[in-house]
Amino acid sequence: PPNISGIDGSLTFYTNSIGTLYKTMRIYDPGVSSSESTLGLIKAKFKKHRWYHKQVLKSSDPLVISLGWRRFQSLPLYSIQDQNQRYRLLKYTPSNMHCIATFWAPFAPQGSGVIAFQHTQLNSPLFRIAGTGTVAEVGQAIQIKKKLKLIGHPFKIFKNTAFIRDMFNSEIEVAKFEGAAIQTVSGIRGSIKKALTTKQSRSLDDPKGRRQSKNALTGLGGQEGSFRATFEDKIQMSDIVFLRTWANVEPKRIYNPLCTVLDNQMDVYEEQDQDQNGNQDQNVQNKENKLVEEDEDDDEYEYE
Repeated sequence: PPNISGIDGSLTFYTNSIGTLYKTMRIYDPGVSSSESTLGLIKAKFKKHRWYHKQVLKSSDPLVISLGWRRFQSLPLYSIQDQNQRYRLLKYTPSNMHCIATFWAPFAPQGSGVIAFQHTQLNSPLFRIAGTGTVAEVGQAIQIKKKLKLIGHPFKIFKNTAFIRDMFNSEIEVAKFEGAAIQTVSGIRGSIKKALTTKQSRSLDDPKGRRQSKNALTGLGGQEGSFRATFEDKIQMSDIVFLRTWANVEPKRIYNPLCTVLDNQMDVYEEQDQDQNGNQDQNVQNKENKLVEEDEDDDEYEYE
């Protein structure tokens, strides 16, 4: 009908359910939308909690994460965004500052709270909140990079040209880095030109004065993945050539949902039910507050 309108956002809306059995609420199983059932990578703004007994959290260490309605175990990767808008992998969480935690889990709305634990046993002295954060972005592909340093050794030198081995394992790997900048330990800069193949017919000078083709890499000390490079100056056979680059790191797609909280809460629900049946005038809410105060004063939990 046209005279029916919605509820203003500034108002509070209450509903009462009459005649509902108590058994329907003993184990509350909430629902989620279809968009929150898709697994993917979640990027969260994360910070190690100051009360955590360890100094740092390590990447790929398992954490029990509580996000929205779900409680699960995953292996987060920690990273930080540099000046080039690149997410650089961190081996450990930084101290007293936020970082980016990326883990595999069902999608959650942006801004959802994240809380993580390493030990979930309440009777354990190691029980602490490991870290907290908020969801910043969700997606199927989030690029995280780490520094990579490849080392090679020259096995043939001609003036400013040298042939390098031990850096790559195949011609395809060399092709990906053609034109990349390389450098020796002594500071001589150069670039990768082309991979050496067994089908090449161009000859190389043999140390004994004979002519030898490039396909005889084994005789010259070469191997699969060797390449030709040019340098600013002539290098020595004792020089070590290295290549600085970035490598992609994929978070492990592990999502282990934990449904053990309901089992631990069954006794609580039964105690409340018995109290309500035995004494209708007893305030259950006050009893819960009293139990919390007693737990805080109990000497059984020794926090360090």
